[in-house]
Amino acid sequence: MRHEHRRWKVCFGKNFWGTQEENDPGEELRVDREFEWHGYKWRIPAVYRCRQGLVVDFAMEVPQEELRAYMEKWGLTEDGECSRTLTRAEEQQMEQENPLNVGFCAELELNGMRLHSRDGCGAGYLPGEMAGNDTVAALLRHYGLDETTVWKFWRESYPWATRSRKSCPKRFRALEVRLEAELEQHPAERFRTPAVGGSVTLHEPGNAQTYQLTALDVRSETLELPDCDGWEWPNRFCMMTYRLTPAAENFFLSDCAEGDHPRRRPRNLPPERAALEKKYGLEPQGEGDAAIAVIGGADGPTAVFCTVRGSADEAEGVAAACSSCYFEPVEPEHITWQAAFCRRPCAGAVVSLLTAP
Repeated sequence: MRHEHRRWKVCFGKNFWGTQEENDPGEELRVDREFEWHGYKWRIPAVYRCRQGLVVDFAMEVPQEELRAYMEKWGLTEDGECSRTLTRAEEQQMEQENPLNVGFCAELELNGMRLHSRDGCGAGYLPGEMAGNDTVAALLRHYGLDETTVWKFWRESYPWATRSRKSCPKRFRALEVRLEAELEQHPAERFRTPAVGGSVTLHEPGNAQTYQLTALDVRSETLELPDCDGWEWPNRFCMMTYRLTPAAENFFLSDCAEGDHPRRRPRNLPPERAALEKKYGLEPQGEGDAAIAVIGGADGPTAVFCTVRGSADEAEGVAAACSSCYFEPVEPEHITWQAAFCRRPCAGAVVSLLTAP
C-alpha cells in the first residue's frame, strides 16, 4: 500500500496520463464530497495543492441501464462505433443525449478569491469487459469508488489568481466550487430563406413564447482566400441579416446542409507515384471542413462568422447568419435554415469543499 501511495502523483496542468514522471506533485487534500446535480450523483474526492495552483478531480456516476438504453437507441457497438448512418441533426442530438458527455463549467472560490480553470481533461470508465485502461481504473482504486459502476472523470487545474505570495494561501479558511451547466441547443423550425421583408414564425421548444424572424437583407457572398498548399476551399455562401422579435439572447441559425469539403488541386505526378497513392490510399483527403480565418472548425460545417454594425437602436434584435460554404454560387432561396434556442438544462450549484473549524 505504501508503494502504491508513493506512485500516485497529481501535477498541475497535466492530464490523467502525463503525471507519473513529474517531479513536482501536488499535496493531496481529501474532501470526499458527495452531491447530486444535473440529474446525476457526483463526487469530488480530492483537491491537490500545487505550486502553480489547485487541481480538482470530479467524478460523475452514470447508471448502467441509462448508458445501455442510449447505446441501443443510437445503434452503438461496445467500442462506441455507430452501426448506422446518421444525419448531421441526428449526430448533434446523439451527442447532446450522451450521458457521458455532460458539459459544465466549474469555478473555485478560495478564501473569497475566485479561481478559474485553465486546463482540463476527461476520461470514462466502463465496468467489466468494457472497462477502460489501467490509468482510469487506478482512479477508482485510489479513491475507493465502485468498480462495477459507470464513471466519468474530469480533472481541472486552477492557477493562483496572481503570482504574488498572497495568492498562494498557506491556510484554507473556505473552499467551494461553483458549477454551471453548459448551454444546450433545442432545435425549432426549419425554413427556406425568406425574401427581404418577409417573416417566419418560430416557436421555442418547451416554451409558449412565439418569435417573429424578419429578413432585412439577403445576399450571396464570395470570400477571397489565398492558395493553401495545393488545396481549394469552398468560398461562396449566403448571408442573411435578420431581426428577431422579441429579441432572444441565445438564438442561433445554421445551414441544414454541411456545404462542400475542401478538395485537392489536380497534380501532375509520375504514373508510378500516382498508382502507389491510389493503391495504398496515400492521397491526402479533405475529410474535415475548412478551418481558415473566418471559416469554421474541422468537425462542424464550413461556416462564416460575422457581426452586425449600426447604432444600438438599429442593431437591437438584429443579427446575421451565414450559410455553409460551397464551390458554386449560392442561391439564397435554396438554403434551408435550422433555428435553435439554447438554454441551460439545470440550475447552477455551489458545493462547499473545505471549511475551517
